[in-house]
Amino acid sequence: MEEKEGTHESKIDMFRSCRDALINVMYHAKAQAVEVRVEKDKDKVSLIIRDNGEVDDLKKPARGRGLTGMQERADSINGRLAVTKEPGIGTTVCFSIEQR
Repeated sequence: MEEKEGTHESKIDMFRSCRDALINVMYHAKAQAVEVRVEKDKDKVSLIIRDNGEVDDLKKPARGRGLTGMQERADSINGRLAVTKEPGIGTTVCFSIEQR
């Protein structure tokens, strides 16, 4: 994000969500590769973290604070968190913030 875009709080929340997603990959996914991208259009900035690791049981509740913390951060800045898990493919986390 450019310096003039987004509030300080939204930048910190995006950074922390990236950190938490990467920690989840490191400790849980057994991934061989992870991709981190930032995409920007006129309406939003999205942070996308995609791995090719193992997908945990989709019905099993999360044990830690990683995804919960990311969701709380997204909610606090009117952002959006989407997590997609595809067995045999991996997990994608997308943290989006609307631009004003």
